[in-house]
Amino acid sequence: VAAQINPASAAGAQAQLAAQQCSAAVEARIKGSDYGALSAPGTARVLTVTRADAEKRFVRVRGTATSGVLNLVGTVGTLAPTAAPTTDLTFKCRIDYRGRVLELDVDRIK
Repeated sequence: VAAQINPASAAGAQAQLAAQQCSAAVEARIKGSDYGALSAPGTARVLTVTRADAEKRFVRVRGTATSGVLNLVGTVGTLAPTAAPTTDLTFKCRIDYRGRVLELDVDRIK
């Protein structure tokens, strides 16, 4: 997932790397939990990184994800899954400059 970051600066390069590491950690958390209990295989994933802020000792990353839960639409007897993934989760994490995930929170959108 590409964040809106300027990778030409040192802080931007660190933020880009942190965004990638956070995305991988979020996907591992989603796939290893009950967030996607009713999902189609391989559909739980990070959709966007909305923010990656490089701070003095760590990078704070925020974004959205889908649990991959099938969103059924239609009339009775003709239910079909929608084509687009539903954004039903938000996440935030802190990653230090050594690449260690310090904090990871995944929450359902209410």
